[in-house]
Order: sequence, then structure tokens, then C-alpha cells
Amino acid sequence: MSNDLETAFEFVSDTLRKLELNPTQIGNITEKAAQHGVEKVQSQAEFVKGYSKGAIKKDGIAYQIEEDGTASIGWTADEFYGRFVEDGTEFQQAQPYLRPTLESETEAMMDIVAKEIEKLI
Repeated sequence: MSNDLETAFEFVSDTLRKLELNPTQIGNITEKAAQHGVEKVQSQAEFVKGYSKGAIKKDGIAYQIEEDGTASIGWTADEFYGRFVEDGTEFQQAQPYLRPTLESETEAMMDIVAKEIEKLI
């Protein structure tokens, strides 16, 4: 996961706590943004070599909402191969798809959070 995106989600969770929202409310808000990010990664992932059947983009990316409402997006435990595609290996050139997509969608995800906050205020 991108450090910028991770920082953004932490900022959002901290901000939501300052609004005195409980962890469930925070999780509901961050979940909508995380779901958007996962859907974008799944729809935009294109592989030139290697794992070209697309199983990674369909099943291997997920989000998780922690008890404090913080969201994280990454590969599922069953889809360890996604990291090899993203980062490359000794034998295969990197084909980044998770981080670039999430970085390009950070603003859209933060807009989702802002709209959800407006609904509560």
C-alpha cells in the first residue's frame, strides 16, 4: 500500500475521531472509500506478461477495516502472487497496478469520505 494513501486514511480516521464518531461510524465511512479503491484497481489492472488471465484483479485485491475504523487496501492472503506482479522478481519485470491506481484515486476516495461526513453533520 502506498505511504501517501496510508497516511491519508490515517488522517481521515483521526479527523473522524475528532468529530466524536465511534469506530463503527468511522469504519462505515472509510469502507465506502476503500471499496471505491478496490473496484478501480480491479477494473484498471492490465498485465503485459505473466499472470495475464486477470485472476488477481478479480479476486486478489481487498480492503480491511480495522477495529478503530482505519481502512487498508492490499492483496488477500490467498493472492500472494500479486506482490510479485506489482514489485517484479528476478525473472519478471515489475508491472505496478495496485499502488499507481490507488495513488491516482486518493482524491476521489477522500471526496467520498467528505460526502459521507456531510451526511452526518
